[in-house]
Amino acid sequence: MKILIAADMEGITGVVSWDQVNPNHAEYSRFRRLMTADVNAAIRGAFEGGASQVTVSDGHNNGRNILIEELDPRARLNSGSP
Repeated sequence: MKILIAADMEGITGVVSWDQVNPNHAEYSRFRRLMTADVNAAIRGAFEGGASQVTVSDGHNNGRNILIEELDPRARLNSGSP
């Protein structure tokens, strides 16, 4: 079973204000880490549920928000804008 996880910063753990997901705001780097952690939880769940492949699509702003060095290495990341 192949799984696609489409992730956006709005709606991740703790986000209550636009400032938190704005690259020009001081809290942005903190919420990149939280986004990555939320995505990792979804990846773990997908594999535990029987997935054979997981692809993550970073859908926030320019698509370069998930911290690849912290992403579960079993997943493939699609990032950047077209």
